[in-house]
Amino acid sequence: MEPPDGISGAADCARARMGNGMEVFHVRGVRFASAAARVLVRTGSVHEGAMCGCGASHFAEHMAFLGAGARGSESVSADAAAMGAELNAYTSYDRTVYSADCPAANFGKSLLLLSEMLFEPNFSEESFLAEREIILREIDMCADDADEGVYDNLFARMYLSSPLRYPVIGLREKFEGVLPSDLRGYFSGRYCAQNMCLCAASPLGHAEFFALAEAAFGKRGGRLEPVFSEPEPPQIAPRETVEYRGCDISKCLLAFKVRAAGAAARAAWRCAAMALGSGNSSVLPRALKYGKGIANSAGAEFFEAAGEGALILSWECAAKDCSAARDAALEELRRFSGAGFSAAERSRYAKSRRAAVAAAMRGAAHAADELCACAFYGSGFELAESLARSVAESDSESSARILSEGLDFGAYTYSEVSPKSARPRRAKPAGAAGAEFRARAEELPGGLRIALVPLAGFGRVHARLYSFGGLCALSPRERGAYPLAALCALRDTSEKSFREISEFAENNAISFYSEFSESSASVCADALPEDLSKAVGLVAGAALDFKIRPETFEAERRAAISDALDDLDDPLTAASIGLRRAFFGRHPLSSHPDGEAGALEAASLRLVEKILAKTFSAGSCALVIAGDFDPREALACCRGAFSKMRGARGAGRIHAFRTPKGCAKMSFGRGKEQAAAFAAFPDGGVSDCGNDAARAVFAEYLGGENGEIFDAVRQREGLAYAASFDRISGSDVSAALFYALTLPQNANGALKIFSRISERLARGGIDAERFCAARACALARMGERFCDPAEAALFAAASLFSRGRLAEPSQLAEEIGEIEISAARRYAARVFSNPFFFLASR
Repeated sequence: MEPPDGISGAADCARARMGNGMEVFHVRGVRFASAAARVLVRTGSVHEGAMCGCGASHFAEHMAFLGAGARGSESVSADAAAMGAELNAYTSYDRTVYSADCPAANFGKSLLLLSEMLFEPNFSEESFLAEREIILREIDMCADDADEGVYDNLFARMYLSSPLRYPVIGLREKFEGVLPSDLRGYFSGRYCAQNMCLCAASPLGHAEFFALAEAAFGKRGGRLEPVFSEPEPPQIAPRETVEYRGCDISKCLLAFKVRAAGAAARAAWRCAAMALGSGNSSVLPRALKYGKGIANSAGAEFFEAAGEGALILSWECAAKDCSAARDAALEELRRFSGAGFSAAERSRYAKSRRAAVAAAMRGAAHAADELCACAFYGSGFELAESLARSVAESDSESSARILSEGLDFGAYTYSEVSPKSARPRRAKPAGAAGAEFRARAEELPGGLRIALVPLAGFGRVHARLYSFGGLCALSPRERGAYPLAALCALRDTSEKSFREISEFAENNAISFYSEFSESSASVCADALPEDLSKAVGLVAGAALDFKIRPETFEAERRAAISDALDDLDDPLTAASIGLRRAFFGRHPLSSHPDGEAGALEAASLRLVEKILAKTFSAGSCALVIAGDFDPREALACCRGAFSKMRGARGAGRIHAFRTPKGCAKMSFGRGKEQAAAFAAFPDGGVSDCGNDAARAVFAEYLGGENGEIFDAVRQREGLAYAASFDRISGSDVSAALFYALTLPQNANGALKIFSRISERLARGGIDAERFCAARACALARMGERFCDPAEAALFAAASLFSRGRLAEPSQLAEEIGEIEISAARRYAARVFSNPFFFLASR
């Protein structure tokens, strides 16, 4: 291997190239509690050659997990679980990325496992046939999804000869013709060392990591077979496609092909997408959603793959407003392209690129993901600074020239998916180890608790106002408007409009958002250290000085209703709504945090302001600052901003909950192809902190692709595309969930497996080796979480209420590390002995 070279920038990065041509990047984080690797294979659906449109790249990615070298189809996941590694992968148009997150002590073993998967896949006939059925179900799921459909239709219309015209997963009729020999040929021709790049993040020194990489991949080879595609002819006229589906809201895309050769052009188009559609102060939301009120949401993105580029505008609206929204979007884009980037827009983009690198250093997985995105362009983290500088040093005139010359308003492509009811009358309708805590806390005279959690070296600071209780603290009528309150919390104050607030946050690269859950509600601001006072000011304004304007309220009501209707289009979410009602009865957790369209329609502005005032009273709140900051300055800032916050803490009403028994069913009634199966188990809520360690370990033992549920339902029986473990948590009670998304004919089979697993757990049947691996994974995951200032702030705030004091992650880590299998068995006997089964189908 060539000696590693340093990469300029704040992060400790290095790169090297092996003798076989494989490039290697490594970022070292001394605070990282685990290690993460991403193997970037420069191949995707555009490289399938004669199999173009068959989804061979995606199929090959699935097969890599089903046996490699001497390992059988089940031993890859079993071996990963034994070393505490979490494997995953994704395929796109021009790349396939494999990931492994694991404890640093097992990083070498995880790299060896990845190497075997990528260079010695088995491709057995049995695994091929089983995985083929799973992907066919995945194709059917995508066909049911209007969000997928509007993009598939856009690309099929925008590209005539490029492989980009086909979805990555492939067309069903083409996919069904793929043979095992096709996959072997594709793999051998594209999966070679010179076509790969290893991107990693860990606490290891560079020399130690590069030695592990050399041992795992240094002797791998292969010969790259080039793939030639027919050139795409120029587009000289507008193209349109409109489809009518069983959805409730119209989804629209407007795309312009653009050239983005070189870093400067790429940066310009990314900046354009951000200025047009990222955040409420951007051009399209401001005009379409809040100005004209003809869209529920609006955005923009820059797409780039296989030498093609496109600026894509998007919005969701009522079917009757599609035409007006398209005209308005075109008008705004013409105005924007003629003016170029403003100074604020250039500054915002530059700050966002620099902030992205700082945010990536929250943990190994984040750092590896960001590094992989940069490495695709042959660069390390310095790419972010290059893009930022390119835009920051430009001016309005030069950017206007790039935009005006690149956009052809006579050759766009428009894609729309609308409800069947909107079909024109002439057409017959078709039916109806984490960072060190040095925390301190105090209480203001009004009752607000303040906690400071300094975490030096993160390059970011997080401010969070946390209210304990969340959905569970509200009346039934108030719960119906809860998601609307979450949106409106970030909008207007008595002094500033939402537009001014959004511009202020986005121009300073401040991520300003809310998190309203079943057990808590938070308003958060994530900023660069020098902007802490600005972040605290935004949070204070949202909680203490909200004054929502009627036009803002109506715009957010439309968006909330749209989200609630979208939830019903997703079979798993729709089923979980039914499960909540059946399992929790009259308890507040029977309400879904995203709300229901009818309740949102009936909600009033006065009710939403009442919810916000009730939620953010001093006695039920904690203000936490975590990250890079000076404690004295931060405390003075918090005292000044929140000195007038008042309100006693509520009595903390305990809601009646009776554990349901037996089983229940529901019908979707919406023509869905999938079914959802659940097993639910009653457990303590957030206040029951004594079992936090057991819950963390069982989340790993049962959930994820290494968990027992996925292994039993999908890997061994092939009954479901998705199967895992989850939890619905309130302040006083929760539900542990086994779930599977499957076909109606397989749903009862999944329920039987759930029954067997719960019976075995209730009897104390816990595998000792899997338990130890799950405990190690829980420790590593917790350590990784607390490298993120936002997660550290959330834990600190919650501990003030659930534990009665400011707790440190080291305490929870100690509890997880010391939990014995005997204690886990006692917990399992209590929780998993009372299953409630629920089935949702057509």
